[in-house]
Amino acid sequence: FLYTLGLLSSLMAMTTKESAVMIPVLVLSLELLFPRRGVPLRKRILYYLPYALTVLVVPALTLYMASGRGTRPFYYQMNIRDAGRLYVMAQDVYIESRGQYLLTQLRALLVYLRLTILPARQSIYYDLPVSRSIFSTGTYPALFLVSGLLFAAAGAVRRFPLVTLAIAWFFLNLLPSSSVAVVWPFVSEHHLYLPVFSGALLSGLFLGWVGEKFGAGRAKFLGWLLLCSLSLLTLQRNQLWGDTYRLWRNALESAPDSPNVHNALAGALVREGRYREAEAAALRALELNPRLNAYHNLWAAYFNLGDLSAARAAARRHGELFPVDPRSGINLGMTLLKKEDYPAARDILFEASRRHPGSAITRFWLGVSYYHLEEDEAAIGEFSLTLDLNPDYPAAYDYLGRLYQRSGEGDKALEIYRRGARLNPGSLILNYNLGMLAWRKGQPELAGKHLGRARGLAGDERMRGMIEAALEQLSSGSPPPGVDPPGLDLDYRGDY
Repeated sequence: FLYTLGLLSSLMAMTTKESAVMIPVLVLSLELLFPRRGVPLRKRILYYLPYALTVLVVPALTLYMASGRGTRPFYYQMNIRDAGRLYVMAQDVYIESRGQYLLTQLRALLVYLRLTILPARQSIYYDLPVSRSIFSTGTYPALFLVSGLLFAAAGAVRRFPLVTLAIAWFFLNLLPSSSVAVVWPFVSEHHLYLPVFSGALLSGLFLGWVGEKFGAGRAKFLGWLLLCSLSLLTLQRNQLWGDTYRLWRNALESAPDSPNVHNALAGALVREGRYREAEAAALRALELNPRLNAYHNLWAAYFNLGDLSAARAAARRHGELFPVDPRSGINLGMTLLKKEDYPAARDILFEASRRHPGSAITRFWLGVSYYHLEEDEAAIGEFSLTLDLNPDYPAAYDYLGRLYQRSGEGDKALEIYRRGARLNPGSLILNYNLGMLAWRKGQPELAGKHLGRARGLAGDERMRGMIEAALEQLSSGSPPPGVDPPGLDLDYRGDY
């Protein structure tokens, strides 16, 4: 039973994380380091062969997705709700070959080693230059140190198999991202969540040795000291991760001349509503590297400042330099929508959707342009397609429900709002729309439930007061208003 369960777990893991391809190797390493007595090696290898076969899932899925027949999971959809979010960093490194990436990763491994031994001076971004040859700064010493550790692991197999396991575990779990398969950025702390077990194992072995040599009391003291130190570092790091701006500001201290960090900081400033500072950060990123794709954050700053001419210019430049990036067309279309040039917005977004037919965001904004042009049938088609691509899209439910209300199909609108609110219980606009429509449809209990939820989600006093007034009217038995009060339509804040 446990064998079958382990095999199924391995099979499912292959569809989630690239490091899962090392599961068969790790299992086999454990079998070789700690063999079962009386069982021939050949039989043991055959026993674990099915684990090795699960690796075939990875190339099979890759080929299937490349064929265009597969549907990417929802987290692959570019549903960025905040313009300039953490994820909009653009690549700032240019690698000429996989060999250069491998040489660069030798230095990255030293960073991972340092973080495993002493997790201090952490950063969300490590400014690691590309190693163009073995003689690039730091590359040759890194090769020497990594080779030394691997030889030490091989030499310790018989006397200290746990040491060998720790070293092997560290390098094998990093192999998928630190070999020839190019992964950007070069160093990511989250790649250590499995390899860091090696540090825990070696720490345990060291404390055991201290206990044998100097007594259990000293080993316990060192153990508690280590535990408290790591806990304090963790708390400190968690506080930093709770604030996107502070996180990137901290990264800027360790990499002040990194265009990527300036670009990401611009995104964080957009989220904070500090648009002038965001503009300055994006321009600084482009000054450091004119080839960097920092135009999305620059556009977001101009867009939110209301400088639509500059926003339009940034979006056009974005499209000229990075034609494969769908955000350029979306941004230009959003700018034209805000200028109320709906026909031009429709044309731009239609072309963007033709280039990127699987982009839920592009389909959504094309639907918005049709909505304003009162081309309701086309708008319904685009919003429906948006929800097919990404069912977790509150704004698409909002517009689709409004379209059905506009065409007199209130029951359809009610069902759309109910489905949207069920999938997005934290959406103010969906709960409000559902409550108001249920009130008009003679369902006061449903109306009260969702208007009450909307009141709890309201972010400002004006909106909360408006919803409370509606709830008072509902509880007094007053008839519902004929139309929604103004002010709850989606605005264009630069968020997707």
